[in-house]
Amino acid sequence: MAESPEGDTIKIFDLDLQKRVHCDWYTNVPMLRHAVIEGMGVAHENLEHEKLMEMIERFCVNMKFSIVDRLHYQFTPYGKSIVFVLEESHVAVHSWPERGYIHMDIVTCTPQESSSSQLVAEFNAVFSPENTRLLKLKY
Repeated sequence: MAESPEGDTIKIFDLDLQKRVHCDWYTNVPMLRHAVIEGMGVAHENLEHEKLMEMIERFCVNMKFSIVDRLHYQFTPYGKSIVFVLEESHVAVHSWPERGYIHMDIVTCTPQESSSSQLVAEFNAVFSPENTRLLKLKY
């Protein structure tokens, strides 16, 4: 567990499953990187539709992801699921505005790997959560 200069708690879990299990399965499967970033204490206004779409777009652009399409679904009474289809794969975001919580799922299949610190720094810069948790998988 790390603490940022602002006092926000950041938890990072970085798992490379390719180094733990090797079998013929991996010879035909492309390299996949999967990150789940969660933010608690996100301002309610940052979870409103237009603002949230804008923030996800900024995150993707800053991470140098190539956006192909955008899909969204509004839940009743609140909450939203948004998927940005990427040339690299996808970014899916689920929000719970009543809890100030956002969940971002990032899957990429490129040789270029984003570091854990880069993902967290960009997520925090865009969404400004009070607390962040990252689970990063390579398989």
